[in-house]
Amino acid sequence: MHSETLLGLSSRKASDTNPPSGTIKVTGSGSITTENTSTGTFSVSPSALTFSFLAGSRPSSQPIALNNATTGPAAFSASAGAESWLSVTPATGTAPPLRITSLSVTVNPAGLTPGTYVGTVTISDSAAKQFSVSITVTVNSAPLALSLSQTSLRFRTTAGATPPTQSIVVLNQGTGALHWSASASTLSGSWLSVSPGQRNQWNFRDHRGQSGESRHWPLLWPGPVCRRWRV
Repeated sequence: MHSETLLGLSSRKASDTNPPSGTIKVTGSGSITTENTSTGTFSVSPSALTFSFLAGSRPSSQPIALNNATTGPAAFSASAGAESWLSVTPATGTAPPLRITSLSVTVNPAGLTPGTYVGTVTISDSAAKQFSVSITVTVNSAPLALSLSQTSLRFRTTAGATPPTQSIVVLNQGTGALHWSASASTLSGSWLSVSPGQRNQWNFRDHRGQSGESRHWPLLWPGPVCRRWRV
């Protein structure tokens, strides 16, 4: 049970230029509830991503933001096109209400020749609305530069003995990954050979009766990483 008292109200005609004024006094008990009819929206940004690589570079990732401005959780799914070099994670998830959730788009340029590549990442929300993010990838030729610690070796030994091995360090001073090979050859006979050692080592050996051979190794990345030949 409650009572209300209205005080100081005055009525005006519709033609009056000044709005009515007065005061309202309310006494009693109870509550007032207001409802926000705005439900907000689910959006994705940006609508496009651009990647640029030198040939042979390592994979790179960029984020996509899912903005759930609704008052409830929003389930989503994400998928990349058929391109083998394109991926997105996570593939499914739930975006909390009034929060931003991130996806990660990764491009792996391994095996891509210089040129421009285009793909698409598609995101769907719980209302089956789809958002497409265009992915543009540019692969440029990488300058290659292979450097050796030395360009000659000298062996001293006695007849019938095997000389100790010697080392040559191979360094990639370019800006891209480098394919390389090593081989052994002589002006006469077949007393020099090259063979792979442990891990990142190459072995040259003065070895009578052993023919020269060539070995091909995977990419040599730029920087301080090197291969070692032992001769």
